[in-house]
Amino acid sequence: MKKVLFGEFEFGEMHRGKDVYKIVIVHSIYEQCSFTDDSPYIGGYATDQGHDSYLIPSEFEGEIVYSKIFMARLGA
Repeated sequence: MKKVLFGEFEFGEMHRGKDVYKIVIVHSIYEQCSFTDDSPYIGGYATDQGHDSYLIPSEFEGEIVYSKIFMARLGA
């Protein structure tokens, strides 16, 4: 099983000198689900539920960071 997050995420690259790092900025998480490791339905589920994007933390090969907006909502 793998954890999948659905919400608002911003995917991109961060450049430091000559190094390039993959990064995702988490703005909002609306739903968290578990899917089997071989499930082909994740993208379809996101579309069916009206989610803009999804993130599979265990498969993302980069840095996961949280926006100030996300962190402020945690403190509310």
